[in-house]
Amino acid sequence: MKNLTIKKVALGLFLAGYATSSAIALEALETTTNEVIHGNAPMIKAIGGSAPEHAMTLIVTTDADGKTPISSVKRQRVQVGDYIHITYDLVDKDGDTDTTGAMKDTLKVYKVMPDGKVSQVKVSAEDHSTSTQGHLSFKITDDFAGAKTIGYTIQEKTSYGLPDHGQFLMVSDIFSSTSPAGSDSEQTPTGDHGPGVTPEDPIIGPIISSSVHVGIFGYDDKGKLDLNKNYAKTNDIPKYGESYEAYVWAGDADKPADGVNLTGDYSTYEWNLDDTYEGVKAQDKVKGIASGLKITLADSNSDTMYQHPSVIYKAGGQGYKLKITVQ
Repeated sequence: MKNLTIKKVALGLFLAGYATSSAIALEALETTTNEVIHGNAPMIKAIGGSAPEHAMTLIVTTDADGKTPISSVKRQRVQVGDYIHITYDLVDKDGDTDTTGAMKDTLKVYKVMPDGKVSQVKVSAEDHSTSTQGHLSFKITDDFAGAKTIGYTIQEKTSYGLPDHGQFLMVSDIFSSTSPAGSDSEQTPTGDHGPGVTPEDPIIGPIISSSVHVGIFGYDDKGKLDLNKNYAKTNDIPKYGESYEAYVWAGDADKPADGVNLTGDYSTYEWNLDDTYEGVKAQDKVKGIASGLKITLADSNSDTMYQHPSVIYKAGGQGYKLKITVQ
């Protein structure tokens, strides 16, 4: 009996120890990764299924809404008062989006002068974006007048997610059809890097002032166009037998030689008589009394230049002003 009791006690102690050791073995354990979980970096591409990655579509319009490309008003040259619209598809495999203007906040705009100097210009960018399609715009201000071209930098970015950013994209020339330069760090745009996709109708620089003028000029004694004598502003008298030439420029109205020559931007130059003489008001002729950049005033009252199908000029072109219309 005594031995049996001892065995029962021993068995009880054994079972108790087993239960304790089993409890220790089943205790929960945990740990965490040293770093947080990352998804995929966002990127942008020009709009369209086959459009290039890390690129944008850029158009220049006359309106803030981006509905009137300058080509629709028969103009290629970009000028102060126009609007630059940058559009792109924001691609993020994780579904992260930009709902807070994250990409707009990274936009920096530069002007590139004819001598190659690059300097940042502050702009007031507008954000017309949806959650997946980006659309940023800004107005070309007087600060850009005279620049050879415009450049900008922007970073591929979403409002949340890890990582929430991709590359910095550098565009050095909005007139170029090449792709942007890409980098992990922000850099001043240089070289020949366009936005990626530009309109079919080419746009050109330099950026001109919204003040565009046309003048009527004569020639110096060497036969060279004399831009110091504008017959539309001075008291110089146009005369029979002399030649004159139209010249179009952007910039200071009193300094055509210092402005941007826009003469080649216009395709139609039409000359006519203007004002009233001896009670007879001059009327435009179909195709003008002459067409083209230059005119030589006929030296006879009876010359066909001064004949009009519905008006009789008593003294030919005498007493009238010379007018040029360009389109």
